[in-house]
Amino acid sequence: MRKVGEPPAADTPEALPGDTPDAPRDDTPEAPQDVAQHAPEEPAAGPASATPHVDALRAQLEQLGLSTSGKKDDLAKRLAKARKREANNRAAQAKAEAAAALQAARDAKPQPFDIYLVCDIEATCDENSGFNFANEIIELPVVAIDGATMETIGTFRKFVRPILNPTLTDFCTRLTGITQEQVDAADPFSVVFAQLLDWIATLHPNPTRETVVFATDGPWDLRDFMEKELRYNNLSRPDYMRRVVDVRKSYAKFYDKRSIGLNGMLAGLGMQFEGREHSGIDDTNNVARILKRMAADGHRLEATTDVNNKATSGAWKSLRK
Repeated sequence: MRKVGEPPAADTPEALPGDTPDAPRDDTPEAPQDVAQHAPEEPAAGPASATPHVDALRAQLEQLGLSTSGKKDDLAKRLAKARKREANNRAAQAKAEAAAALQAARDAKPQPFDIYLVCDIEATCDENSGFNFANEIIELPVVAIDGATMETIGTFRKFVRPILNPTLTDFCTRLTGITQEQVDAADPFSVVFAQLLDWIATLHPNPTRETVVFATDGPWDLRDFMEKELRYNNLSRPDYMRRVVDVRKSYAKFYDKRSIGLNGMLAGLGMQFEGREHSGIDDTNNVARILKRMAADGHRLEATTDVNNKATSGAWKSLRK
């Protein structure tokens, strides 16, 4: 109890049982125990583009240095055209590089082709018959020459039985020396042609227009006589049979002479015809001699004539076996 005249005492909380009167009081507020400790949150991202596809198109066009104006369809078409141009340019470049590599490989070889197939065909004929006569092949001879050595590596020779006009004229027999008995005993063209292709396949593992080429005295054998038979029999010629080394044309250009026939070319080289003239195999062997001589004199024996086009016309085209 405060006596009269004593100053009032400070407000002191009443001690509770068990408290130590002299202990200092800690008035620091306690941290709430149920509040989780989190890392500061990232600021919220801005709003997404309303036209993400259009933005992507414009970005790609900008990278290509192209206009980015226009609507979505315009942008897509512009980009598609640009991508197509890029693809075409890459394909053209690859093709050019492959062609250059192939040409370099060909230039490094003694001759551009691996194999030369020298051929001189004999066909049915009659005196004074023109091209519209329905010629059929009756002798198919081929001499194969290695382009690296210019040596003969094989010979193919078959007589062929004609179908449209199976009986030879007397003129044809006198000219070619081929008898009726020989053609009667022979296979038809479709069979002999298949045998020829099989034989060529034994000479080269990959006969193509870049590795194998025919060589003839003039374009007529493959362009005309062969074309007629292929038409009669509904057959296709292989790609390597679509162009030839025209020996007559090559001879005239290389030796700077006028175009002349087989005997004239031989005489110009100091040679004489060996065998029987107009025998297919003998004519072929003599053309091969000229080809070898031209190579020995330094001529590169490139293909000269495209026989792919059907350069001739006539009533024979309607004929069939």
